[in-house]
Amino acid sequence: MRISLPIVSLLLVAAAEGRSAELSAQSLRTDGLNFGDDIARLYVGDFARVGFARDSTELALLLGSYMTAFSRQCAAELPTNKVEIMAQECERESWTVNGFGAERPGSRHCVSYRSVGTGRYADPEVYALQRRLDAAMAGTMTQDMLTGMLRKGGDAAGGMRRMTDLALYARNDMPQLLQANGCAHPAVQRLQANLLRFGNGAAPIVLPGGAAALAQAAPADGPARGQDHKRLLEDLIAEQSQAWMMNRFLPGSVRPGTVLRDAQGQATEVLAGYGYTAMGKTYPGKVRLTFRDGVPQCLYYADIPDTCRVPSPKILSAYRKNHYAAEIAAAPPPPNQAASPAPAAAPMATVTPTPVALAPNPAPADPAPSVPGRDAAATLAPADLQERQAALRERRCATLRLQVERLRESLATTPPQRVQQLELHVARLEAAQAQHCGR
Repeated sequence: MRISLPIVSLLLVAAAEGRSAELSAQSLRTDGLNFGDDIARLYVGDFARVGFARDSTELALLLGSYMTAFSRQCAAELPTNKVEIMAQECERESWTVNGFGAERPGSRHCVSYRSVGTGRYADPEVYALQRRLDAAMAGTMTQDMLTGMLRKGGDAAGGMRRMTDLALYARNDMPQLLQANGCAHPAVQRLQANLLRFGNGAAPIVLPGGAAALAQAAPADGPARGQDHKRLLEDLIAEQSQAWMMNRFLPGSVRPGTVLRDAQGQATEVLAGYGYTAMGKTYPGKVRLTFRDGVPQCLYYADIPDTCRVPSPKILSAYRKNHYAAEIAAAPPPPNQAASPAPAAAPMATVTPTPVALAPNPAPADPAPSVPGRDAAATLAPADLQERQAALRERRCATLRLQVERLRESLATTPPQRVQQLELHVARLEAAQAQHCGR
């Protein structure tokens, strides 16, 4: 007897609802995941408190990661009506030549694509939603690129930088989740059902008491005012810098400066310096961290002062739970040694927040003794320097490959009126990839 797909979906939902008595808010293990809080809210059906929209880049990346991880780690658990995951590959290339008939370096780009099977499979409903979200994400990136190009002082690559940040945070969440919980766990099945419902705008399958249990983990009155901004910035930059193409953050180099606060004493902006290495040399950098409703919102680096780099969701979750409170950050005195009396706290000045623009970082004079690690970086052996440069180049190439792959996958579902713009953007990225990384 054949059963139609809608009936199968209803049966799966009914089975998921029937297992409610077996599940609790703690049944799905999300510890250590960047988007762990939002994944847990999706699982329990608390859609109202999910930190992103159903047509957002975050959901597109998480669902794509889930689909890919499930196809690799859980192939035996796929339904019998599974569908093959398709990918886009270049069918025809174009390039320009110079007066001698030789190909101009970096001019080669793809002008047409074709769909090919990957040999991996997915649930048809998950695949359909992922393709729709990918198409929407491609349209958003194209619009962001055009907006950045037209706006004075704008960053045409700002949308791509944001997607790179989010892709960095999302890429390992779903593989780790499936590894920690197992492919056939009822909590994973519930999460998949609610991912589909959230993405399709349907009502959630609510786990009784789940939302209340999750809400208890965070203080009801929001994050505390006495936060350790140095430790916070160290962690935020260390996480976000994994998306940098060439530079490397120097751990321990953050030097907090001005802190702007609102009338209630909550931080609204923190200005700080930090150190980074590039091509074997160490340089000083500047960063501005902005807050919204008492929670970090954007990192603005001095070299691209108008581009918001996305903070790690995992660190934002810890901040909301007061893991960066000053009293927690204070180190205990060594054994058998009395703690020194704490200095009297200076009265807090109330500063009305105003936009602060950071000038681009000038290359420092050589040497730059104020930056930690300068002498060590300057005395690298030639072999070590070559190894570091190769690692930086591979990091940049990996980022370019990720960007090209995501855009290629989106071409098949991009609205016709946006295909030409998206193909132009893909061509530019492929040219950069060919120039810096080879074919």
